[in-house]
Amino acid sequence: MTGLAITRHAATRMSQRGIREADVDFLLAHGTDMGADRIMLTERDAAKAIQDLKKRIAYIERLTGKVIVVAEGQLVTAYHKTRRARRRRSRKGYHRRDL
Repeated sequence: MTGLAITRHAATRMSQRGIREADVDFLLAHGTDMGADRIMLTERDAAKAIQDLKKRIAYIERLTGKVIVVAEGQLVTAYHKTRRARRRRSRKGYHRRDL
């Protein structure tokens, strides 16, 4: 949690209401200060968080199949993984004509 002390009362209420510590962290990070020491996740806050996550998902999908080669602490190359058919190496004593 983000360094916020939880009282015994708060822990009990969170347990009763199904609110996790991660939920509190999310509210602290994305919620709106409502004054009087209250923070609420408004519909606008939720929509913005959802939009941010959609952008993150699109970013991850764009990177799918990308490869980087790193050696000795340096980026050597970067490329797209392609789906080329790979030839099978013949094993000793195995030939295609034996099929």
